[in-house]
Amino acid sequence: MARRIIKNQFVSKANIILFGTGNSGKTTTLRILYYLLTGTTAPANKTRVQITYKGSKIDFAFNGDTLDVVEGNVAFFEDNPCDIAVSPTRTDGGPVIAMNYFIDKTFPMTENIIWKKVADIPVAKRASKGHLVAPKNYAKNYPQSSFLASKLKDIIDDYINN
Repeated sequence: MARRIIKNQFVSKANIILFGTGNSGKTTTLRILYYLLTGTTAPANKTRVQITYKGSKIDFAFNGDTLDVVEGNVAFFEDNPCDIAVSPTRTDGGPVIAMNYFIDKTFPMTENIIWKKVADIPVAKRASKGHLVAPKNYAKNYPQSSFLASKLKDIIDDYINN
């Protein structure tokens, strides 16, 4: 991936952080994004994975609701160099502190594309078992997450192509 210049600084990496309250669809959105980029469903038994998309390495962390999990995500990103790191986190507490530490630590060399999701998904529409839904039904069963995943894919495509 070519280095980009943003605000007179060389940027060689992007962080996409999806903030949201518990059960707001962060993980579902990232699992749908994984499907959009790979054409396969995200592995149900893995919480972190690296893929190659259009020649760029993308690290996915699917969970981010506790401090320990976010710290594990940060360690994964550090141990698996990538062009784009994608992770969810809560909107307050320890997970946000850990994610903000990661963002601050990588800031000089990254473009931080941060999405804050504030709209909660109604309990009946939550996707606790989102990985069990057939990909062709993502848009129907999880419209909010599917829409956001499509927007994130567009951002990734734009980042890679520019």
